[in-house]
Amino acid sequence: MRQSGRALVCAAVLVASVLGEPQAADAGDPSVVSASSADVSRCHLDRADFTAVGDCRLVVEDDSLAADPAPRWGSIDCEDPTRHRRRAGSDDPHPTAFGVTDGNDFWRQLEVRDGDDYYGERCELGRNEHRDGEQGTFTLYQPGTRRITFFSLLLPSRFDLATQRWQVVAQMKQANPSDLAESGTDYGYSPILEMNARDGRWEAHNNWNLIWQAPARKSTWVRFAVDVYYSPDPNQGWIRFFVDLNGDGDALDQYEAAPAIHTDTLKTEIPDPNGEENDEDGIPAGAAIPSHLRLGIYHDPEIQCQPACRVRVDNVQVLAPD
Repeated sequence: MRQSGRALVCAAVLVASVLGEPQAADAGDPSVVSASSADVSRCHLDRADFTAVGDCRLVVEDDSLAADPAPRWGSIDCEDPTRHRRRAGSDDPHPTAFGVTDGNDFWRQLEVRDGDDYYGERCELGRNEHRDGEQGTFTLYQPGTRRITFFSLLLPSRFDLATQRWQVVAQMKQANPSDLAESGTDYGYSPILEMNARDGRWEAHNNWNLIWQAPARKSTWVRFAVDVYYSPDPNQGWIRFFVDLNGDGDALDQYEAAPAIHTDTLKTEIPDPNGEENDEDGIPAGAAIPSHLRLGIYHDPEIQCQPACRVRVDNVQVLAPD
């Protein structure tokens, strides 16, 4: 079971990016050493208008137009499927990753209520399964690939942003099944990458260790672009966070961009305790475990929901260098 109290270790390289001035754009960023400079420069974020430029390919998207998200996301992981609602009006005003409007005014609402229990008090989009490939869930993040994941979140006025308890709103989590997931260890259970909204901040964690944070506010559509090179090797994997915190359509303000953080961005499978010849999860020991995207809300059940704790989600795209 997830721990409610966790030690948060802030990487030294992060302190300047969180507390200092905005960083330079990622094209040509000398801190990016795990992917070729050509790969980074040919598809990257233009911070001036928060859109992708260069040779970028759309992998998958959800513009909230479909009333039922399950065919695209694989499943609605909530106590009851009606905890997801598609709403209209006051949707995310940001353009898509390619700089165009999505052509509709819909957005998705995910909510939990006190006592909900879908493997914890959660309501998220995203099927936790890797064996069906990209057809089984919204997207899979595979080793040796780079992806830029765009999504927009709004925390409603009643959202408990002051709580000190953990409150996850986005995950790039290792997908099931795996022997690591069944190991019963903190490392096996902790998401490789997750985003929390708590204590007045957006907080990104790697294996439950704090690696990035920025001020959060309620009742504003906040746009994220998470640029990741996926690898279980901390010397190869890296992640960059871009965010439009104030809704002005750019990532140029303080706290809205961070330099590359070098860390493991995928988990590594462990040997099957019954012998590799009996392994049925399809991932050999020592190989990277693909991750999948999850958006919604998953929090400490001690957080009180009166009558419900809700998050709004819209305008999701995953891009790859073409």
